[in-house]
Amino acid sequence: MAGSGGFCRAHDAGQYNCICCDTPLFDSTIKFNSGTGWPSFTAPIKQNAIKYQNDNAFGMTRVEVMCNVCYTHREHVFPDGPAPSGLRYCINSESINLVKENL
Repeated sequence: MAGSGGFCRAHDAGQYNCICCDTPLFDSTIKFNSGTGWPSFTAPIKQNAIKYQNDNAFGMTRVEVMCNVCYTHREHVFPDGPAPSGLRYCINSESINLVKENL
């Protein structure tokens, strides 16, 4: 449910890994507050970290994002994010784990 995830308001430095296989997916430096109630990122941590698939469920056309290693569902990407990518990766807090940077 939107707004209920533990990482919606997290601002700790680190990387967000797949909860299933621990693959790095997103970095905290590209996280932003989208106002949607979901942790949002402008890009994956590296180009091949995410697998994309069309999702036409519930009468909507969206792009599903998955971990490119274990193919588990993370949520969706939308073309209405901030510069420089213009993308908004809305990710379910339950599908990621924050590995905090040791400062």
